[in-house]
Amino acid sequence: MTTRSPLALFFLGSVLATLTSIGGWILAPIESVYLTSLTDNGFLIGLTYALGSILVAGLGLYLGRLSDGMGRKKILLIGLSIGIIFPIVYASSLNIFMYMGGKSLWAFTMVATGPVLGAYLQSLVQGMPRRGHYLSMLYGGMSLSGAFGHYAGGWLFEFVGDKAPFYALASIYLVSTLIAWLLLHEDPAQNKHLSESNSQPHDIFFGIRYIFSRVALKYYFILNSSFAVAYSIKLLLWPLIIFSFTTSSEVMGLIFAMTGVVAFLVFFFSGRVVDNFGVYTGINIAFVSLIVGGILMGFAPGVYTFIAGAFFFTIGEAFYGSAQGVLLIDHVENRYRGEVLGVDSVLDRGFGAVAMLMAGTFLLIISPQIVWMIFIVLMIVSYFVAIKYRSARKEKFDVVE
Repeated sequence: MTTRSPLALFFLGSVLATLTSIGGWILAPIESVYLTSLTDNGFLIGLTYALGSILVAGLGLYLGRLSDGMGRKKILLIGLSIGIIFPIVYASSLNIFMYMGGKSLWAFTMVATGPVLGAYLQSLVQGMPRRGHYLSMLYGGMSLSGAFGHYAGGWLFEFVGDKAPFYALASIYLVSTLIAWLLLHEDPAQNKHLSESNSQPHDIFFGIRYIFSRVALKYYFILNSSFAVAYSIKLLLWPLIIFSFTTSSEVMGLIFAMTGVVAFLVFFFSGRVVDNFGVYTGINIAFVSLIVGGILMGFAPGVYTFIAGAFFFTIGEAFYGSAQGVLLIDHVENRYRGEVLGVDSVLDRGFGAVAMLMAGTFLLIISPQIVWMIFIVLMIVSYFVAIKYRSARKEKFDVVE
């Protein structure tokens, strides 16, 4: 059996992450339109999306924990294999309820290629001096491939056929499964960077307790809760704000495309900054950029000021991605990494869902820009609370072995 270095495996895993990022976005521009061909009931369409989020949240906790004991590559292979099936179920659905059945398969794949693959990749670069740079290259590739997937889905739907994006997605997961099966077959226990868990049995809430038992992870929780909220609601609020300035779908598409390109470029140096100057420097740059960009968008009198704000906000997202990855590598034990990242994913989705409900309620009485500013104020508060917390507990921010 061929033994590959951790860095070689990280590269191969990054190829998988890039491919699955295309797959993760290829249905985004067309799924809601496709669902209207199965039902004209808006509640059932909303329920389909909600069901997917609920299943991802539940499976994130369970599969993250299972992967720590069973092996992350095994869960990844199962998830990728299921990824070949669920798009075909979608394309073959005769009604919305069959499509909902496909969502249960989709949820397994999303967890396997999300927190489980993320835990696997983090374990590969644990202890490496340039881990921030490697993670940034990964995230940069994913941001660019995600933008391509978004464009490809719309193009295939319009010019090839309404089922073409689903079959393209199945093909992507087929290729990804073959790569994982043929190339990611080494036993992680053979290498200290790849040690996976033979953890002692523990209850389902262990991951949550783990997060709140470590000072650095409490700090991360304070920051990440506000970031997860802002990251979620921008998908709802940005289009509404842009459409208040211009009714052009092309302009909105160009703005989102710009953010993808900006993120890709920033990732080239954000990881180096984190490696050379530290995680907390990266986090400070991230949140200052997020807050400046958020305020510019919240008070933008026109589309050009909004674009400037989106530029700064995207820089902040990229720096936060690099710093976040290194912080989790440094402060989560590898044997529990899958479970903890699963809990992190559940919390992200939970905060995002609550924020969406709040934003939707606020929109009944105030403008999208005011709603956006409410959440930016929450981000400012969380940033200063995190600074205060770290200054008081700085000596306890110990790095795991």
